[in-house]
Amino acid sequence: DSGVEKILSISASRFSARPTRINDVGVIYDLSIHDIDLICFLYGSFPKNISCVAFNTNGNEEHVKLLMEFGGEKLGSCETSWLSNENLRRLEILTDKNLWILDLLGLKIIKSNNLDGKSIFDVENINALEAELINFLTSTIEEDSKPLVTALDGLKAVTIAEACIKSYKTNNIIRLENQLN
Repeated sequence: DSGVEKILSISASRFSARPTRINDVGVIYDLSIHDIDLICFLYGSFPKNISCVAFNTNGNEEHVKLLMEFGGEKLGSCETSWLSNENLRRLEILTDKNLWILDLLGLKIIKSNNLDGKSIFDVENINALEAELINFLTSTIEEDSKPLVTALDGLKAVTIAEACIKSYKTNNIIRLENQLN
């Protein structure tokens, strides 16, 4: 046993109240895009198919549930909402050995399986945006190396977000296989 776990499914939940400062985009571009990017990063690939359903009451989507099929028995899902009175940022990763629950607001990681029970780990509180910007600046200016997140990663996340919007507006599965390679 190598100890390496095979990821089978990743599910992200991100809930908050509707922000007053945003009125030009919906919840997909405000919140879902971050989880889309994170799931793609964890799988090290981009989805082949996208399906999405949404509540759209003010011209832009306010609550969405999307499913990304990565192929090779790998799934990613996001449920994102501006309709909650409570903030939630949570990632659940199902592997062939464990269920990992990441509480991104409570800064806890829970590892759970039927053999060993639960283990809880505390996570250091850092500013993720600041860390990403520092990585970008040091990798591109000081080290002349590739940053963790590239412009191509951003373009692919936007392509996936656009596919989500198209999916819920047309009620169709959107195939991305040839668009993201």
